[in-house]
Formats: sequence, C-alpha cells, structure tokens
Amino acid sequence: MDIINKIFLTTLITCLLAACGSTQVMLSPESTANLQHITLIRVEEPAAYSGLDFGNIGMAFGAIGGAMAGTSSAKTGNNINQIAIEKSIKAGERLTQLLTDRLSTNGYKVTLTSAARDKKTELLDNYSDIDLGESDALMDIVIESIGYATENPITSRFWRPSSTIKVALIDSVTKQVIYSEKYMYGYHNPYISATDIDSPKAYHFRNKEALLSDSDKLAQGIVGSIEEVAAEIASRLKRP
Repeated sequence: MDIINKIFLTTLITCLLAACGSTQVMLSPESTANLQHITLIRVEEPAAYSGLDFGNIGMAFGAIGGAMAGTSSAKTGNNINQIAIEKSIKAGERLTQLLTDRLSTNGYKVTLTSAARDKKTELLDNYSDIDLGESDALMDIVIESIGYATENPITSRFWRPSSTIKVALIDSVTKQVIYSEKYMYGYHNPYISATDIDSPKAYHFRNKEALLSDSDKLAQGIVGSIEEVAAEIASRLKRP
C-alpha cells in the first residue's frame, strides 16, 4: 500500500471516530499581554500531499465503494504530490516562515527551534526537553493533512484545497497549554470539532481531470491554504 493510500485510510478512520476532534483552548487577553517572546518549533514537511476523495459516490456503498474511493484518492494523491514536489511548495518550511513573519509583525520576538516527534501529524506530548531560553511560550504546530479533497458524494463532490493543521501554545514556566486549536481549511466535517476556513471558489475544480490539468492553479490553491491558516493563527495572538 503506497503512502497516499495510507494517508487516505488513516484520515478516513480518524474522521469516523468520536475522538477525531481536538480540545480547543482559547488564548485569554491576560495571557497575550504577558507574551513577549515565542519559541516556534519548525513545522515538519508532510509525508505527502494528498487527494482525499470523501465525495466519491462509492463512499455511499459500503466496503467495496470505500475501496473505490481509496483507489481514487491514491491515484489523485500521487499526482497532486508529484505536482507539489515539482512546484517546491514545501508546506512546513513555508508555514514556519509565514508564522515567524506574522508573529514578528504582531510585536513578538520569535526564536526557531527543532524537535523530534514520533508521529509527524501529532503535537508533542511532552515539552520538558526543549530549551526555551528566555522565551515566554513555545508554539507547536503540525500538518495533519494537506492537498485537495472532495467533501460529500451528493452535495459537494468538487475538489477544493484542503489542509488540517493543529497548533498549541505552551507556557514556558507552567508547561500548561494556554492556546490550542485545530484548523480545517477547505474540507469540512460536522462531526469534527475544528475551526473551519472556507476555500475560495476560484480554486474549486469540478472533477479531478480539471484539477490535474492546471498544475499552477493547483499549487496556488495549496499555498493559499497555508497562508490563510497562518493568518488565522497570527490573528488569535494579536496583542490587546
């Protein structure tokens, strides 16, 4: 089983579980007022850019239909991944730079660090081994999935840029999470607790043939998803 098919199956199973939502912790004005210096963990690159065909009509027809959707996702995802590599999207590097720039614009001093994690798509469980220096908080961000997705086999079968990104801000003294949020850009699921961001209609494609026929526009849609999520995260951390 190739990496794209694994990503589709993992994401599908996750979305079917009740625990697929994440705990949201909103940052209080008091916490923001005391923040001056943030250490940002460099965002890791995704294992692959995906094409998640949740809107495939096969999703309505049990295991065999699900297998059809998985095959569609694998084939489309392989093509999207190749285009993303050729266009040098580098989502992790791009998100790291965007957040550094936007947080700096908000008035924070930003220091970059790196951290090893067992699962590329999961926030760290323990931050005690990370040297925070004189920073007030640590920001941890992971890309759970990124690429394109369809949403519903009846009402929303078009392909749109899709990314799921999780972020947490940890107080450097107490090691407590003072801000936590999951962002779902483009693809939405009412059973998942997340902050939804709609993708522009300019980057909606009626089918996968239209999607894959315009590699420049496809890449621009993915880059746009990264930019929008970075902007939303930075907006949460605006000073009072």
